[in-house]
Amino acid sequence: LPQINEVFHGRVLYRDIFVLRGPLEILMPMSMMALFGKHIGVLNAYFYLGTVLTLIICAIFALKIFKTKGFVYLFTLVLIARTFPWSCFNVWGGIRFGLGILAVLLAGNFLNKKNAIWLFFAGAVSSLAFWTSFELGAFSFIAILSMLCLYAYFETRDVYPVRYQGL
Repeated sequence: LPQINEVFHGRVLYRDIFVLRGPLEILMPMSMMALFGKHIGVLNAYFYLGTVLTLIICAIFALKIFKTKGFVYLFTLVLIARTFPWSCFNVWGGIRFGLGILAVLLAGNFLNKKNAIWLFFAGAVSSLAFWTSFELGAFSFIAILSMLCLYAYFETRDVYPVRYQGL
């Protein structure tokens, strides 16, 4: 909130204000506050909606990873229990983690359907993740690159250790 307030008063990110992560982490909630009013309720709504979207993305990711639905339900309950008991939904950072997970999910869909548009969207979302949080963008890029390399390695040897279900 202090960084958003400083930007509203004419300061510049990274020159006048220390920002730990990417500029979109400040600019996304700031744009919501510019649209809906400059008060803490808008910021709380941004973090709450981002966290809910992240939980939905994590649940979809769990559906693709786990073979039984019981693990998916347990995974979802743990995420919800971790996020909402003390009303501290801003621990997750809004949509910050969701963007990295969504990029990996889209790349996995590319491997399943062999359509390059999925890889393009994975790269675009990974780029958004990078501009939101440098480490999440870098790690999602590394995960996607590793996935593609491993897939190419196993594809040339006709070995399929794990099948991805796709979206």
